[in-house]
Amino acid sequence: MSTDIPPSTPVESSPSAIGIFDVFALWWRARACLFVHALLAAVVGAGLFLVVYLGASSQQAVTMGVRLRFNGVERGQYPNGMPFSPQDLVSTSVLQKVYDRNDLGAFIKFEDFKDAFSVLETNAAIERLRRDFDSKLNDKKLTAVERNRVEEEFQGKIRALRNGNFQLVGLLGGRFKTWKPELAGKVLNDIMETWVEESRGRGVFKFDINVFSDNILSDIKQGQDDYLVQIDRLRVTIKRIIGNLDRLESVPGSNLVRVGEHNVSLGELRVSLQDDMKFKLGTIQSAIYAFGFYRNRTLSEAYIQDQLFNLQLDRQANAGKIKVVDDALSNYSSNNRAGTGSGGANQGSAGISAGTMIPQLGESFLDRVIDLSTQKADVEYRQNLTTQNIAVGQEMVDIDKERQLYERMLKTLDEVNEETAKRAEMLAWVQSQIDELILGLNRTLVNLQLMHAEVSRRALQPSQIYTVAEPFRTIKISTVGTFKLIAVVGFLGCLYMGLVLVVMAKDLLKKMTV
Repeated sequence: MSTDIPPSTPVESSPSAIGIFDVFALWWRARACLFVHALLAAVVGAGLFLVVYLGASSQQAVTMGVRLRFNGVERGQYPNGMPFSPQDLVSTSVLQKVYDRNDLGAFIKFEDFKDAFSVLETNAAIERLRRDFDSKLNDKKLTAVERNRVEEEFQGKIRALRNGNFQLVGLLGGRFKTWKPELAGKVLNDIMETWVEESRGRGVFKFDINVFSDNILSDIKQGQDDYLVQIDRLRVTIKRIIGNLDRLESVPGSNLVRVGEHNVSLGELRVSLQDDMKFKLGTIQSAIYAFGFYRNRTLSEAYIQDQLFNLQLDRQANAGKIKVVDDALSNYSSNNRAGTGSGGANQGSAGISAGTMIPQLGESFLDRVIDLSTQKADVEYRQNLTTQNIAVGQEMVDIDKERQLYERMLKTLDEVNEETAKRAEMLAWVQSQIDELILGLNRTLVNLQLMHAEVSRRALQPSQIYTVAEPFRTIKISTVGTFKLIAVVGFLGCLYMGLVLVVMAKDLLKKMTV
């Protein structure tokens, strides 16, 4: 490397007299030469950057911004309370369907296609919050308790700021020309549509209520049980359907919904089930008792005996529960009286009577606060135990009613029923009534399914599950990092200029020592 140094006045001095200012003076006089070298370094560096950047392999990035609009997305939940994750949008099942529908095997292997997609949350407010909390979370002086408090505060603010904005990103291998932009845009749209389709199939836009279908009638329809057993199973099934109806009625606005061919409401379905229980089922049962219609009297008797035995076990278990609760309440009351005594009772009454006075912040005031808090906990505990006893008592009432029903069934088995002229006619009537009752229950179950779907649609499913917040776009991303490449080229340019300065300084040293 050679440099042209402008002529200068010879300096008659020894090498030891050369100082740093002499070197800087030399560089200043050679500034025109240095500018040429710097320009040359910049041109060569830019050329090197373009050659490496354009020659390196690249990836095509496809992105689309979406905003999810269903209730609960900000809490990480679907509308019915099931957990939601942004990665549900690019789950394996979703991507497999998209891959097959678009015949993408000609472009990319499925494993590479599956690994290429991800979902990022895009929220400027959350990004600012993360930057604000970085210093707090990275503070090494925080204790474990303080760090836990800061993390809870951070997560709470994150949940408050979430608005359902996400970025669907795909990094696809190969050259840019191997993946058509219009196909990439269709793939992203298909991913969102397929996710919506799968979500509906999973029932995330329906209330989490176990609504029965006509499958619960399949065994009863076969008619292999004895008439008494078949009627009893129908009675239990009607009670279960009414329980389903009760759960649907707990959903706000459900009583306003009408579905089916005849636009029935929940109230009308309830009336129909109650009529089935009271009139149809009761009438059929009376005919069976009167004429002694039994396919197998021995099996019917064994069934009824087994039901009575189970009811007796349930009654004993409930009686034991009541005794346990009563003993707990009695022990609690006796221990509480022993702990407080008459003085404690007087203090409690005095504290309550003194409630009209302005409290003074002293020990007496704090004692009264603690006393009132204790009294509230005491009342809640007693109420809880009493409520448990009432619930168990109601179960025992239902058990006694069931027991009387089965005892009546068992009694009719022992009665002698003579053959009559109308026996065959009545048997056909009983069978037709059972078939009609099953058919009516089947229609009720279909209407319940429709009611569940309609109530869920009105309350949970938005008119738009998602909207496109940012249109589809493609970006070419080089596998060589731009920042790193600039840093390397800049370092080489600085190294070149450093060598130029060193050579100039050495030339000055030679001339001044001659």
